[in-house]
Amino acid sequence: MTQLNEVPESIRAIKGTDKILEWFGYWPRLHDSNILDVTLVVNGVSTIRLHAFHMSSELDERGYFVLNKHCQITFKISDVTQLNFTADTLNIGLLFGVSLDREGDEYVLDLDPSAGLYGSLRARTISVELEPYQATL
Repeated sequence: MTQLNEVPESIRAIKGTDKILEWFGYWPRLHDSNILDVTLVVNGVSTIRLHAFHMSSELDERGYFVLNKHCQITFKISDVTQLNFTADTLNIGLLFGVSLDREGDEYVLDLDPSAGLYGSLRARTISVELEPYQATL
């Protein structure tokens, strides 16, 4: 997890990142997030929607970490300059983590896989949205 003061200004400048920082209190790695859907649009806005959560240090009665702050995070992407996605299966999209960086005039979004769909893209325009989410685990 990246603390508030460690979030690069180039990432803070992205529309919607303030909502994520407010929700979690930090910039999440999105470890164990699930890909809910990916929509690719030629000459338009593409989206990647994730189910994300905070994994607390608290244990439940079964000995599992308590997951809270469930939400849907949607990356809205346009002006894509490079796209590289692969899937070992489309039945699951479980992520080890997500990274978002700025290189020159482009953003780089990497979906690091645990299983299923993964890859990266480069785009000139990106924003994020967050909606609270009622998890059904």
